[in-house]
Amino acid sequence: MAPNNSASDVDATPNAIFNKLDSVSTELVAKVKQVQDDLNRLGPMVAELMDKVLTPAGRLAFYKSYGAAQLTILPPKPTPDYKHIAKQGAILLEMAKGNGDRNTPSWDWNEKVNFAISVEDIFKILQTPDNVDIFHKHEDNPKKLRVQPGQQSGYMLSLSKGKGETRSTITCPLTEAEWHGVLRLLATQLPNLISW
Repeated sequence: MAPNNSASDVDATPNAIFNKLDSVSTELVAKVKQVQDDLNRLGPMVAELMDKVLTPAGRLAFYKSYGAAQLTILPPKPTPDYKHIAKQGAILLEMAKGNGDRNTPSWDWNEKVNFAISVEDIFKILQTPDNVDIFHKHEDNPKKLRVQPGQQSGYMLSLSKGKGETRSTITCPLTEAEWHGVLRLLATQLPNLISW
């Protein structure tokens, strides 16, 4: 039986197929560009929303008569287009001196000292958890974080700032269980601080 050369057969020529593919490809590229534009436009809003929704509000705190310490998470900062991390997160350590009164303790949070524990700092802490000695160099206000075994038991957490006669130190004793808990939390927060 002889082949039927209909109009549809003519439309199926290689040139017609290539033209159709080219048209579809052009439409696809335009749609992809539109999606990219939408992502770039929505990126800052998404970043702000993620900060509000996912930023942990929890705080780990230790209140002792001679000093208090509290730790909170500083989440990583994304780039404006929300495609990369502009700045890694950290663990914010805040310490304040106590009045030493076990019955009615109070702490001077107006004179607190802050110390941002970076990802690199956490690596150092986990490497030598029984002998932590981390120095953050600032021109006029250097800070030093130390954790050493206590004289009788547990650990002594200390944070110093300043130099020479202006240097001040805040200490907060931790039990062995408390310090081991802090170490576990630091380790488990590493993926969050680098957005893995």
